[in-house]
Amino acid sequence: MLNKSKSNRINGYYVFGKNNSKLVRDLLDKFDLDRYDTIPLGGVKFNWITRSSDIDWNRFDSNFQILNHIFNEKQVSNKGLLLKNLRTYFKSKSNILLQKFLPETYLLDNLIDRINFKKNFQQNSLWICKPVGLSCGKEIFLFRSEEQLENHLKQYQQRDLYSNRLVQRYIENPLLINQQKFDIRTYFLCICLSNDVLCFACQTGYLRLSMYQFNLEDLNKFIHLTNQTIQNKDENFPLKKNMTGMTIEEFNEYFNDVIQPNMMGLDKDWVIHQLPKQITNILHQVAYAIRNQLTIQEGCFGYYGVDILIDEKLNCWLLEINSGPTLDMTNQALEKVIPMCLNEAI
Repeated sequence: MLNKSKSNRINGYYVFGKNNSKLVRDLLDKFDLDRYDTIPLGGVKFNWITRSSDIDWNRFDSNFQILNHIFNEKQVSNKGLLLKNLRTYFKSKSNILLQKFLPETYLLDNLIDRINFKKNFQQNSLWICKPVGLSCGKEIFLFRSEEQLENHLKQYQQRDLYSNRLVQRYIENPLLINQQKFDIRTYFLCICLSNDVLCFACQTGYLRLSMYQFNLEDLNKFIHLTNQTIQNKDENFPLKKNMTGMTIEEFNEYFNDVIQPNMMGLDKDWVIHQLPKQITNILHQVAYAIRNQLTIQEGCFGYYGVDILIDEKLNCWLLEINSGPTLDMTNQALEKVIPMCLNEAI
């Protein structure tokens, strides 16, 4: 989807893909760039392509063009590769540090991991299984026994669906809002320079809440998976959609009113003053783990969605990082936060 010709360089922008392209165009219209709905000969300065698979990397001109993907960004967004990169980075430090923010995780296609999982698995403990290369909650399931795990895997194999998966110990003591589970969607920006990558952690985000009360005995995915792609498949979503999102400011108010009074020695506004520091520290570790794994081409950048869970002791856990995070605004909180964060990144 790119053209490369030094003689016909155009100071414009081109947006391709279905992930709320109107929002991207509206933001880019604020800059001194002409809009192109088809790529002119020679290409344009700023290119926003929803899917990296639609990019012809041989046509990318790093001396002129800006592109919203990094060539091998799977080192960040693929759950299996990110796990390997984090393990490699922390091997020289201490795996105890990694265990402070990454739930216990095993790759099912790795023999050593599979053995360690069987050794550490306890019957009736709750785990979650995820494909390493998919997002939006696709093919994710919870299980309490090895038999349940194997039955699910056999079903996917029979349907010839995605095979590489990991299992992760489920955080059974999440912090709740009105007895509902939530996680935080924030963003991670990686910008390729001439010989390095510069990373930024977004200092805000939004909460994604389940529509139903938290219950460890009920493995209904609408209780445990809070992303909007899952929640909007529930028949009650049209009526409750605004209950599935919350801004950080709204979360801070709830925290101060309901949670903080029950926590000894904790100051108010923890959400505003302390939470961003914890998330930034996690992404700082991620940046060091992946910086030497990325193919650096000046002009490339990655805008990634980061999912963070907070437990009842206020520990932050990294759940996953996704490329091409959704820009669809399905509730009022997202309408406030998504344009603000994307505008800041651009």
